Amino acid sequence: MATITEHDSNKTLYGPILLSLLLIYTFFIAVPLKTEAAQVSFPQEWGDNILSKANGALPISSSQLEEGNYGADYLIDGDGTAGAPYCSWIFSSKPAFVIIKLPNTYRIERLAFLNDQMDDRNVHVKDISAFTSNDGEQWKILQRFTLSKSQDLQAFEIKKPATASFLKFEIHSNYGSDYAVLEEIAAFGTKIRNTTAFRGTAKYDVMELKNGDTLTGTMLNDQIGIQTSYARLAFRKDQIASLLLEGDIANIENIIVINGDVFSGFVLEKNIRFKLSTGPEIKVRREKIKRLGIRKLPYERKDYPRKDVAILKNGDIFSGLVTTPAVTVQTSYATVPTKTSNIEVIEFIGEGRVVTKIKLKNGNTMQGLLQEEDIAIDLDYGPEILIYKDKIDRIEFHK
Repeated sequence: MATITEHDSNKTLYGPILLSLLLIYTFFIAVPLKTEAAQVSFPQEWGDNILSKANGALPISSSQLEEGNYGADYLIDGDGTAGAPYCSWIFSSKPAFVIIKLPNTYRIERLAFLNDQMDDRNVHVKDISAFTSNDGEQWKILQRFTLSKSQDLQAFEIKKPATASFLKFEIHSNYGSDYAVLEEIAAFGTKIRNTTAFRGTAKYDVMELKNGDTLTGTMLNDQIGIQTSYARLAFRKDQIASLLLEGDIANIENIIVINGDVFSGFVLEKNIRFKLSTGPEIKVRREKIKRLGIRKLPYERKDYPRKDVAILKNGDIFSGLVTTPAVTVQTSYATVPTKTSNIEVIEFIGEGRVVTKIKLKNGNTMQGLLQEEDIAIDLDYGPEILIYKDKIDRIEFHK
C-alpha cells in the first residue's frame, strides 16, 4: 500500500479534504504498488518447481473471479509478495477450479500451497483436491488436502504418486469469506517420458502409419521384444497396451503394458504381422509404423495394484518386487546395512559415486554411498532383472 506522507503544514480547509480524497483513492481504487517481487523459495532437495510459469507451465482453464490481477497466471508466477496479484474465486454451487498444463510429463510426488499474504485470512483456501490427467480430459483424483489458516508455505508429500501432463485443482471451502484466494501453487516430482497409452477400439487393434494411414484389425505377433538400456525384455500380446514407434531425437521406441508400466529402447521385431478387419493378413515394417494400440481385453482392470515402483533416470517406470534382500550404505559415521523390507523410499543422486538417500518406514533417514552395484526387481509384467544403480532415479516400496 502506498504510504501517505504530509509534506506541507498549510492549515487551510483544503488540507483535510484532499487528504480524505487521497485515502479513499488509496484504499478503494489504487492497485497496490510492488517495489520488488519476493520469489517463493523451496528446499533445494525438492528439485525444480514443475508448476513454475518460468519453466513452461500454463493455466488453460479456470473459474477465477476475472482476468487481470485475479487471473490464474498469478498462481504460478513465483511471486509471494504481500499485495502481489493473486488468483481469486467466487464460490458457487460447483467447486472453484483451475487446470494447468505441465511443460512435460511428470510423476507428481509433492505439492505445496501458499495462501493469500494480505490481512484477511478468511479468504484462505481450506479444502482443496488435486487431480491428474495425461490428456486434459480424463481425470483421476491424486489427493485431497486441508490447508491451515496460515500465510506459511504448506507442503504435502503425495501418498500415491501418479504421472500427469495436466493438473487440476478444485477448491471446496475456505475460512468464511465469499471469496477464496491463493497466492501460489507448486508441484515437484520426476520427469518421465510422455507416453500416454494409445489403445485400440472395442473390437480391433489400431495401427497408425507414419504416412498418415490408419488400419484396424488384429496384431498377430505372439510377443514383442525390446532391448532397453538395462535388459532385454519380451512381452506377450495380452500384456501390451501400446507400441509407440515414432521415436524421438534419439529414435527411442516404447512399449506400454496394460498396468501402465513404460519400457523404452529398441523394439526387436522387424515386422508386425497384422490381420486387417477386412480379412487380408499383411506384414508391416516396424520403421513405417507410428504407433499401435491393442484393444482392451475384458479382464483388464481400471487400476492395477502396484508393489514396489522403480523410476529410472531415462523416464522408464515400472512396478514389481525388489528381491535384493538388503542394501548397505556407507554414511559419514558408519557402514549401515538395511533390509529392503524396512525401506519406504530410496533416491539415487548423481553418477559413479552415487549418493543414496533412504527413508525408512519408521521415519528414520540416512544418506551415503550405496555399496551394492545392482538392484534386483521381479517385474509385475516381465522377468526378474538387475538394474545398475546409476540408472535408477528412485524406488518407492510398497507399504
